Amino acid sequence: MNHINIQKNTYLLLFLFSILSLTGHAGLNPESYNFTYITADDGLAQNTVDYIYKDSRGYMWFATWNGLNRFDGYDFIRYDAQSGKNALNSLFVRTLVEDNRQHLWVGTEEGVNIIDLTSGEVRNFDHSRQASHPIFSAVINTFLKDRQGRIWIGFNKGLAIASLNERNDLAEIELIQEGEDANVNALCMDEEGTALSVSNGWPYCFL
Repeated sequence: MNHINIQKNTYLLLFLFSILSLTGHAGLNPESYNFTYITADDGLAQNTVDYIYKDSRGYMWFATWNGLNRFDGYDFIRYDAQSGKNALNSLFVRTLVEDNRQHLWVGTEEGVNIIDLTSGEVRNFDHSRQASHPIFSAVINTFLKDRQGRIWIGFNKGLAIASLNERNDLAEIELIQEGEDANVNALCMDEEGTALSVSNGWPYCFL
């Protein structure tokens, strides 16, 4: 896979995004919105939330520094590192994404977990044949689902692409970038299907 450093024009793009952001929000009236605060007193695992995600069934998921919460608008279900066979591999949950097979990919400080949204079962791959792969022991920064349903995984030592096969087992994992200086902390995809990443502050393009 080809990748291109696209540092050129970065400052111009940031400037344009800033202008668009300001103009897009200039007409909003804060008084027209009602805010309800949800805290640990209401059942949230912890008040520090790194990521919020809405799945295909309408549930809200909150990635916190003390586990993962699913919220249905009334009650919380908690996933943590002490949940028996459904335990996550870490309490520090950083990012989330749902694949095309109704599995929630959970990125933590210690790798990837996958939750079956139908059964609620958690898989953390600690004892699987892929357990030695870097994504199962790394700090996971970000996920991206592409047009083929594959999951791009940005982590503190690189970038990988993974997916589940028809048996819902992990298919081959493609390692795109790897190294101590390859800290991928942002991913996005344009309308052409080109993936963009930010690694240690430098933007890259994957064609």
